[in-house]
Amino acid sequence: MSVPHLFSPISVGSVAVKNRVVLAPLDVGLHDPDGSVTDRYIDFLIERAKGETGLIITEFTSVWPEKRVITTSVWDDRFIPGLARLAESVKNAGSKIFMQIAVLGGKALAEPFAPSAIESDLYAEIPREMTIDDIKKVIEAFIKGAERAQKAGFDGVEYHCAHSYLGGQFISPHTNGRDDAYGGDFERRMRFGREIVTGIQAVCGED
Repeated sequence: MSVPHLFSPISVGSVAVKNRVVLAPLDVGLHDPDGSVTDRYIDFLIERAKGETGLIITEFTSVWPEKRVITTSVWDDRFIPGLARLAESVKNAGSKIFMQIAVLGGKALAEPFAPSAIESDLYAEIPREMTIDDIKKVIEAFIKGAERAQKAGFDGVEYHCAHSYLGGQFISPHTNGRDDAYGGDFERRMRFGREIVTGIQAVCGED
């Protein structure tokens, strides 16, 4: 198999990446019980960077204060120092680093909320249907999470809308049965994610 471009540079927006090798987000369970970054997680990513990975994307990092913490968090300024150590360590080891930002939504293990209160095999229990005020608050939480990632020295963020987490719950007609500005036809089901992305761009800028 010929892969002539695999080890050649590429630009992702304004970020120059030394090759096309990317570490996709991996939930490795090395976060602190309160969602803080640990030395073990930093060490894990440093080893990936030493292996000449061009870009590292962190595990699911929650922008929302979940009632039961199961991953790294970025929903408060108190997480910035640990995240800054992580970003600096990975970049010093030779890789660029993006933070994957996400919310569990209907898949939360305590007090789940989602676009619609439906029964689904995706959910452990029927989630509470989000109000428009809820939606606006979560959109703002994503934007604030990206802003914190930028302050911590990350090169970018990846908005997570796959695997039936909250972003995907808004996109899919299976989990979004709303008939308002955030549900119905495809354009309205995409509005949640579109407002997050444009809001992040407005706050964090072209870089």
